[in-house]
Amino acid sequence: MRRAISNAGFTLVEMLVVLAIMAATLAVSLPYVRGSGDARILDATAQTLVARLRETQSAAMFNNTERTLSIDLKHRLILDPVLAIPPSISMKITTADNEVTTEIASIRFFADGGSTGGMITLSKDRNTQEISINWLTGAIVIAKALVP
Repeated sequence: MRRAISNAGFTLVEMLVVLAIMAATLAVSLPYVRGSGDARILDATAQTLVARLRETQSAAMFNNTERTLSIDLKHRLILDPVLAIPPSISMKITTADNEVTTEIASIRFFADGGSTGGMITLSKDRNTQEISINWLTGAIVIAKALVP
């Protein structure tokens, strides 16, 4: 009786080639994965801040009255309700002079949707998120920037 020989399976050379390709892919992608945690924290903080700004603007328009989003600069808190900015994120706020004291910076929204305007810059390592608030329309825009 003759026995059938099966060629099913992989050779050792084929397995080594696949492992080499996987190792090269991992080596190239590892630097991107390592910093992604910091970038996600920065993104989440910026998105939360934008949501709070839009919520304040909507409340001003809905109630036909002025509403203010205030940020405690000393304790790094967004007020009413309180939300902490992580200590690892640096923050810079530019707004109207009459909306800034030594400890509190505010963005005021008017009943028509306009605002006092301003810019909030959040940074962590080489990542930056810039939130700009248009003074005329109250439009809130978030932009990512990579610092060299």
